[in-house]
This record gives sequence, structure tokens and C-alpha cells, in this order.
Amino acid sequence: MIAQPARRLIWILVGGLTCLLCEAADAQVAVPRALSDGEEAAVYAGSAGLFLVSRLARDHADSVVASGYRVNALDRWWRDRLHRGDGLTGNFLDNNRGSAATPLAATLIMAGLDIDQREFGRDLPFFVSGVLTTKAVTDLTKRLAHRPRPCCVEGICPENGNTDDDPSHGHSFFSGHASSAFYTATFLNLRLRREMRMNWTSDEYRIGRVASPILCFGWAGFVGLSRIHADRHFFTDVLAGALAGTLVGELYYQLAYESPDGGMANDELPLFVLRIPIN
Repeated sequence: MIAQPARRLIWILVGGLTCLLCEAADAQVAVPRALSDGEEAAVYAGSAGLFLVSRLARDHADSVVASGYRVNALDRWWRDRLHRGDGLTGNFLDNNRGSAATPLAATLIMAGLDIDQREFGRDLPFFVSGVLTTKAVTDLTKRLAHRPRPCCVEGICPENGNTDDDPSHGHSFFSGHASSAFYTATFLNLRLRREMRMNWTSDEYRIGRVASPILCFGWAGFVGLSRIHADRHFFTDVLAGALAGTLVGELYYQLAYESPDGGMANDELPLFVLRIPIN
């Protein structure tokens, strides 16, 4: 019953997102945002503070209540197709290192883009601040939502699924792997497109502007689907994590860079602005 509507919804979402991502970077070349030292310090301090709060916040639930939890039809459909075995299905991304692998790889790519290290010195602090914010938002949401992991619903919790020191390890909503991967994909895609617009010919850019989001978001999507395959997350956990990561990535990239807007001086543009310029 759900298969055909679900397929249509997936293709609508994927098609719309792909068109948006391919067109979003056709605006003017982004330039470094002229923040004062105090404003930059506030951005970094805010990210670090939020991360510290997420580390200190206690989970008041003694355990994840999985018995009697009803899985919605969409999540069940995805789980039935990606997780076909009994019990947990591990993969090479199924650990904390798997969550950190994508941001680390993006850091190396951005360092390679800027041989003289001038712009990398700007990219790195904003990128790391966004990583901390993404992690903090993910952990705080898990502590509030208390949604059990799909494997726990089936009575097969992972070894670290519900420890006394951090009960949120057994929580599912939303996926930290997905939020981290999509945050990284968003920031890196925008950074790559800036590099292409600055240094590539028009013909090269026509190819690169499509290749960049396909590679970045293709990998992020693979990471998210791997969490369903490993039976650690539901589809809606991955979808929410992807949305959160994308929004944080947009925010922190635009804190670092801005696209000049017709006639407006840099210091006249609002500091915190989420906008996708589409010609």
C-alpha cells in the first residue's frame, strides 16, 4: 500500500533538492564576510558554549522505553528494504569514527584547495564551530525526544545502546551520522563551488557545478542510508538529521562568506541570514 506513494515522495524530494542545490550556487562569487573580531569571537564562543551545554545536560530518562513502541509505515517500509537480516548489521561507518570521518575528510579537502593557507585559516574555525553546533543540536534533541533505536524496538540493543553514563546512546532521533554528513556536505559543496567560480573556465564550471553536489550529497545520503542498513536509525531519524545538518551548514558558511547583493555594502548585510540566492 505504501510502496508507490513512498517512491513518489522520495523522487519529489530528491529531485527538488537536487535542482535547488544545482541552481543555488549560480549567484555571484562569495566573498569573505567582514565580521569584527568581537563578532567572530561571539560565533566561536556560542558554538563552544552550546556544545558544552549538550555535554553537561543530563538525560532524565532512566532508560529508553522500547516495549510497545509502534513504528510508522514509512519507517517500516525503509527498514524492510535496507535492513533485511536479523539483528544488527554492522558496517565500516557504524561507530563514532564513522561519524567523524566525513568532517575530517572535508577538512583535508579544504586544506588542499588553499595551498597558501590564507582562506583555510578562515574556513577551519567556522567549519569546526559548525561541527560543534551540529553535534550539540543532535545530542540535545536525542535527550528530549527519547525515541528508541529500531534495533531496541526489536529487543536487540547494541552494547553501548543504553549505558549508565550516557543513556542518550540508546536514542534514535535524530541521526548524528546524518546530521554530521549533511552539515559537511553543505559547507564543502558551497566552498567547492566558490573555488570553481573563482578559478575555473565557464566550460569547466558547467561540469563542476553539477559534480560537486552529486559527490558531496551523494556521500552524505550513503552515510544516512547506512544507518538504516545497520538498524541504528529509522528513515525519519536520517531525514531530520539531514535537514538539521543542511541548515547548520548553510548558516555557518554564510557566516564565513557572503554573496554581494545589488548595491548593498558588506556592512549593511544582516549577520545571521539564511538565504539561497537563485538567479
